[in-house]
Parts: sequence; C-alpha cells; structure tokens
Amino acid sequence: NNFLVPVIMKRAVGLSPVITIISLLIGQELFGILGAIISVPFSAMLSVLVNAYLNDRIPQNITE
Repeated sequence: NNFLVPVIMKRAVGLSPVITIISLLIGQELFGILGAIISVPFSAMLSVLVNAYLNDRIPQNITE
C-alpha cells in the first residue's frame, strides 16, 4: 500500500511520488487525518500555481 499510493497519485494527479509522501507526512503531522486527506490536492494545486508563475516569469521567445 505504501508503494502503490504514490504511484497511483503520480498517474492521477501528476505529482512525484516523493512529493506525495512528503505532503502526506506534513499534512498528517500538522492537521491529523484531515490534513493527510487534504494534503495531496493542496500540493497538486500548489504545483500548478508554481508552474504557471514560472512559465509567466521565464521568457518563451529567446532567440539569439
């Protein structure tokens, strides 16, 4: 079970298994079982926001 959940989350959400495990541990430590349930969607949302921010900050048309 500890191996399958991160692999399934990677396919479903697009998060690295390491990020999934770390977010589950942090969420559970801070907020208990509710934090463990909420941590994966929260980390996926955070990943999308960071990627969108970085894509806006980095110029796409670099020609030399």
